[in-house]
Amino acid sequence: MTSCADVKRFWQILFLLLLAGIIYLSMRPSPAISTVPWFPHPLAAWFDRHNFMANVLGFGVLAGVGLLAFAIQSTSLPRANPPGKPGWKAGLVVAAVCGLVVFIELIQLRLPKRVCDWRDIAAGWSGAAMAWGILKSIRAPNTAKSASRILQVQTSESNAKRGASAESVQGRYRRILGVRFFAGSAEQAVKMGLRGGLVVMPAAPALIELQYDEDYREALLNADLAISDSGFMVLLWRLLTREQLIRVSGLEYLKLLLARLVMHEPGAVMWIMPTSAAQGRNLEWLRTNGFPAREDDCYLAPVYPKGKLHDQALLERIRAKKPRHIIVSLGGGTQERLGLFLKRELNYRPGIHCIGAAIAFLSGDQAKIPAWADHLFLGWFFRCLSEPMKFVPRYWHARRLVSLMLRYGAEMPPLVAHET
Repeated sequence: MTSCADVKRFWQILFLLLLAGIIYLSMRPSPAISTVPWFPHPLAAWFDRHNFMANVLGFGVLAGVGLLAFAIQSTSLPRANPPGKPGWKAGLVVAAVCGLVVFIELIQLRLPKRVCDWRDIAAGWSGAAMAWGILKSIRAPNTAKSASRILQVQTSESNAKRGASAESVQGRYRRILGVRFFAGSAEQAVKMGLRGGLVVMPAAPALIELQYDEDYREALLNADLAISDSGFMVLLWRLLTREQLIRVSGLEYLKLLLARLVMHEPGAVMWIMPTSAAQGRNLEWLRTNGFPAREDDCYLAPVYPKGKLHDQALLERIRAKKPRHIIVSLGGGTQERLGLFLKRELNYRPGIHCIGAAIAFLSGDQAKIPAWADHLFLGWFFRCLSEPMKFVPRYWHARRLVSLMLRYGAEMPPLVAHET
């Protein structure tokens, strides 16, 4: 098991590597990152086209790693226990990164083909401030809050036994952009998901579509359980409301779900796969890890159109097999609409778990995300490194979630025409 000292040493080494890389890139005669032979070309081309964002991301990541390496005491991040609030050391780290930005720009005055640009300074400072703000918003819950949360959970269970509606249970849910998100732990979420019904875990880029896609928002509103998988959404909610909201990642949810004995029973699970290649890798991983998964337990989904979904072939297959759980590993915006279709059309109540790419992270079909990175909300970073041309624009699009949450908060945004 990795100790706190090992994790802290990792962040310190990573900080030094990032520092060396940024200094090297900044001191080269040519500002074009695409001319660096060892730098991934798609990512370098994107950085060259978006110089301001390159500085925001570069110095933001450097400051964030520096804070984790030198300023935050708890870096092991046990489940549901975020790192401690940054103190005065955090101010020194951020000030040092901001000073480095100015130093680099002054040095570039003497370099051929390089210029000192105030916009680069503003971008670097913005990135450092953003990293500080994000980590500052992750507060370690104190004993009183933890005891209060336990009391709320116990009260909720008692009220549920008396027939009280879930909406009346205080402390168990947070309404964000009109969607009722579960505010409990991953273990509690899995326990609820095993009872059956539609489980969704929308990512930040997909949440933007709430204002454009009527069928997608209908699926989220009619879900039986919505999980706070988006770390970006959770951080924004903490910053805006100062309320604690536990992030339950889709990856963590799937791991806990697969650990249940029912998932090892033959025929208990049907998997809906995005491609034949993904199906092959995912089946191999499942069999290697002791799950009795066969090709007959999988359904290769077609490319679904926009609007309401209807897949009669899938519906008939599920009705014939009657699996206790259906795990949907399609893209956000599509899997939720498919899940709502199945919930409404099936004549029994299986668990419909819309997990997205979570199984692909385990099988290697997509970038493998270590547990510590998932707990630190850094899954997006590993995906961007693995396929920058695909995921960098996607997560850049998620920036619109800031204005959406600032404007509407707990309310559902109105439907508008999609921007072209």
